[in-house]
Amino acid sequence: MHQHPRPDRNRTDQIPRSICHSPVPVDKPYFITARYLPDSTGEMSPEIPDHCPLGADGSCCRLQKHSKRHRKAGPGFALVVLNCQLHRRYYTLYPLGFAPYRRTRYAPVGEDGQVLSRTATGLEGWEGTLFEAVACLDTVSSTNLGLEPGTRQRRRQLGVAARLLGLFDSAATERAAVYLELDLLLLTTAKAAYAQARGVTQRALALRPVLAALPRSGPLLLRLLRAGTAASVWGGAWWWTAGSGYMRSFQGSERAYIPAVPRLGK
Repeated sequence: MHQHPRPDRNRTDQIPRSICHSPVPVDKPYFITARYLPDSTGEMSPEIPDHCPLGADGSCCRLQKHSKRHRKAGPGFALVVLNCQLHRRYYTLYPLGFAPYRRTRYAPVGEDGQVLSRTATGLEGWEGTLFEAVACLDTVSSTNLGLEPGTRQRRRQLGVAARLLGLFDSAATERAAVYLELDLLLLTTAKAAYAQARGVTQRALALRPVLAALPRSGPLLLRLLRAGTAASVWGGAWWWTAGSGYMRSFQGSERAYIPAVPRLGK
């Protein structure tokens, strides 16, 4: 019987595909995020990296625009797909504040990374984000929230929001306190309240104190991106910043550059 040779783990063309496009759906994919800005025609266009995530080993990537992905949900415009001819990989560039398989942004920032409302405080300014069901909950008329259309979607959003805020286990809570710059006692109390909550309304109420206390000054997007990675909301992320010339890596422990063979998420 013919024996197939074992794959060479050092070959970049045999690196697992969970960091890019794959014919097999990935539960927690890695993704690249970058600023999108309007071009001369008014169309949103991303800042193109000069190398792909596999090019941090010094290899000269050959990146080019391959196509555009039109999505029913998300930022409302087509996303650019890049092709690295050297490493034979395709990557979708997600706008800042968006992640794969998410209908709404996870941070209240624009596609250029700027906070949408600089004067917002507490529960203000979270409309259109993952936390909208928490921030916009009307506690007076919320008793019938569980019977309204879209309850299943709200339940999923609240589950993802609670995970991003670190409310599922003690280790995640401690990490979230560091990444989100929040009081550990506040998160511990919210975690207990969320565990005892029944229904969409009670779960949203349990998350409100945490969301209200989340610092809005400074790099809010950076804090949420770190927390989401640490909580395995997504497998990991690379943030391309044109001014710096490198991809910032968020893969559990932050790294300045991407290794040649990236670690796969769980």
